[in-house]
Amino acid sequence: MAVFLLFAAGFIVFQQIRERQYKVELFNTRLQDFNRMLYVDELENGQIQDSTLQAYVNRRSFKGMRVTLIKPDGRVVFDSKRKDYAKFTNHKSRPEVRQALSTGLGYSVDRNSTTTSGSYFYSATYIPKIHLVVRSAIPYDNDVVRQLTADSHFLWFALFAVILLTWVLYRFIHRLGQNISGVFSAGSLREKNEELSRRNRELQEENRKLRLREDDTQDLEALKKALRYKGGSDTEQLISGDVTAMNDSRWIRTFTINLGKEDGVKTGSVVVNGDGLVGTVKSAGRGWAKVSTILDSSRGISFCLEDSRKTMGILHVSTDGELEGYMLDESAKVRAGDTLVTSGMGVYPERITVGKVKKVTNDEEEKLKRITVETAVQFDGLRKVAVLL
Repeated sequence: MAVFLLFAAGFIVFQQIRERQYKVELFNTRLQDFNRMLYVDELENGQIQDSTLQAYVNRRSFKGMRVTLIKPDGRVVFDSKRKDYAKFTNHKSRPEVRQALSTGLGYSVDRNSTTTSGSYFYSATYIPKIHLVVRSAIPYDNDVVRQLTADSHFLWFALFAVILLTWVLYRFIHRLGQNISGVFSAGSLREKNEELSRRNRELQEENRKLRLREDDTQDLEALKKALRYKGGSDTEQLISGDVTAMNDSRWIRTFTINLGKEDGVKTGSVVVNGDGLVGTVKSAGRGWAKVSTILDSSRGISFCLEDSRKTMGILHVSTDGELEGYMLDESAKVRAGDTLVTSGMGVYPERITVGKVKKVTNDEEEKLKRITVETAVQFDGLRKVAVLL
């Protein structure tokens, strides 16, 4: 409520200041128009005739107007109120004159004249063609003050609108407070229900974990079989985990699992699933690890044919997210449908399935046999993986 009232007060003050500035600019425009009209009618030829100018001012000026012509060096060469020009002080330092010489136009509101001892609204126009500042001035009397005063009707209207909006806002906040009180009064019963629901969820979670322990053992055995694992019957060299988060890009490049340093997982650990090679651990913390898939790896994958360990090559990720590579031997016999496994050279253990050859092309220019590979692992449906320890 206080913020609203401060904003409303600030807006009203700003509007009043802006309206007064608008009226000052409008009043200045009228005097500027007179200055230009004087130049066009009497000064365009560059000659200053005192009697002619005085007659023009008497005939065309506003009530009480004073007109002064000033050279760029500050000397007064005409004034409609005083004729003893030699006794005039230099006018170059007058604010409106200084501004006109700088920008072409200038004005001063309610400035006291040292020449005539009265307050004026000054408006000055610099005419470069004749090297003169034409300055007109209107006595700053009650009539001018009224013309420059902001309209009070808007002020009263704004005050009425603020009072009305304040009342509406108060009613809204008061009713909102009553509703919130009702919510808190019913909160104790809701908290009890939530506590029972929470306990129920905990029991369900414990039951789920008991079931998963048996499922995990079965998953590990399936992973071993798929990986042609040659270890013993224990599970100390392999640990399974769940995928907890995936990136949302077109190609699944990274994901997070619920295994961490306390489980023996570390940066560089190899990650697999029942279908084949998944990738390596990029970083690990307590209870989590971020996995970089083979579609994100910046290093190549050394492979060989499942049926021939001597037929080898290198795979890498293309710019459009596909796994592609080339055979080390241009004469190697490879065809679409052949299964590729890791060769054991590099970071990956041997005999882990990488994928199947989709396409084979001969690069005559570089004398290479290039291949495109479909990964064995379907990354978009990945839910469970295993980490080699």
